[in-house]
Amino acid sequence: MEQDLYRNRDFIPDFDAILAETAARSRELAARVEVRADLAYGASPRERMDILLPPNPARGAPLHMFIHGGYWRSGAKADHHLVAAPVLAAGALPPSPPMT
Repeated sequence: MEQDLYRNRDFIPDFDAILAETAARSRELAARVEVRADLAYGASPRERMDILLPPNPARGAPLHMFIHGGYWRSGAKADHHLVAAPVLAAGALPPSPPMT
């Protein structure tokens, strides 16, 4: 059988544990900030994103769009909110669209 190079869990030790930790830390971050979830950016029901807001966001705050450059095979956009932490700390707004 041919090897599936997109199946990361076959190549990364503790892959499932790493994903579980990232999701848990993402939930912890989301509990500390305001999350506006599932905002439409297109007509499809799959075209929804989350925006995490820092406390007292500044008017005109910059927007930093995180787009996963790989191939989603599992999980959800909320599982990766952790990447927003440094963006929030800098006072910017980090929307998190899914890969559709």
